[in-house]
Amino acid sequence: FIPPHERGHKKREVIYRSRSALKLAFDDIDNSIPITNIPKWFKFEKDVESLMSKLGFTIYEKSSRSDGGIDVLATRQNGNITESWSIQCKCWKNNVSPSVIRELIGAIKILPLDTKGMVFTTSNFSKGTTELANDEDIKLITGEMFYEITELNKIPPFLL
Repeated sequence: FIPPHERGHKKREVIYRSRSALKLAFDDIDNSIPITNIPKWFKFEKDVESLMSKLGFTIYEKSSRSDGGIDVLATRQNGNITESWSIQCKCWKNNVSPSVIRELIGAIKILPLDTKGMVFTTSNFSKGTTELANDEDIKLITGEMFYEITELNKIPPFLL
């Protein structure tokens, strides 16, 4: 946690969660030992990283406080072609809104031209989110699909 700070003449009594500090604290955890105090969102991002690694991808960027809309940047070499995915992870109970897709689209624009976008969530996507993602060729992975991929080995064709 980052302690309260002053900005201007007003003292702010806000405590901020630092993703980068948590990442440093939990980066070297042995996953075979169950630990209950890891935040759910952080574990979910680590699970997505792990899945992409198992599928042959190299993880180049991990989430941080200023991730710019990208939680995981994964690349894999397919012959002479490099496949790159910019991934946003949302560990939410409610449906993911279109604003997440718009943020990811903006983040992808600063990456190499052939970078694709994907959003993983523990929940589901709103109808508007699904429509926007289809229009922009962003792949969506729901919580149910993530379970099928990780536990039942039902890998979507676009990841093979």
